Amino acid sequence: MVRVDARFWFDPSCPYTWVTSRWMRELERLDLLRVEWRVMSLSVLNEHRDDDPEDDPEGYLWGPARLFAVVQDRYGSDVLGRLYDVFGAMVHGSEDGWRPAGDILTAAGLPTDLADVMETDRYDPLLRSSHEAGVGLVGTHVGTPIIAVDLPSGRRVAWFGPVISRVPHDDEAARLWHGTLMVAGVDGFHEIKGRAPVL
Repeated sequence: MVRVDARFWFDPSCPYTWVTSRWMRELERLDLLRVEWRVMSLSVLNEHRDDDPEDDPEGYLWGPARLFAVVQDRYGSDVLGRLYDVFGAMVHGSEDGWRPAGDILTAAGLPTDLADVMETDRYDPLLRSSHEAGVGLVGTHVGTPIIAVDLPSGRRVAWFGPVISRVPHDDEAARLWHGTLMVAGVDGFHEIKGRAPVL
């Protein structure tokens, strides 16, 4: 299959999205796609709901999403992806849990004073703009991640997910990618769900 460019919208705080992003890195390694990293926000997505699906009464999830939106705006997709690699490894891939933003920024080779943007809504328009660009492709009934691909035919397809609990590699990763493209490329496709097998 022809190598494609894929836009990947993510909320950095979501652990399942982190797993899906590692699959995307595997697909890059297999030369099946090139990822353009973009930020979305579960806080923005859920801000007008009566319930709290993310169990975030203090609004903590705003901070990382704001930071990533500013990095996206100032440094672009490649640096954003590098920050996500570091953030995910230190937060989702470690038993230590949340780490100080300064430590994460240092490890990603970025200025530590960027951490200040996490505490202000000054840059929320950047976050909302990036978020809305992704959600506008699929609707507000979804979550993170959102993936969009322009097919060689010129047709654009976009979808939520896949939500996975482990990272597939090699042929398995490629099969999941080809299958996802096939399903998402069917006109009128809306949703598919599964569950982990009973062990």
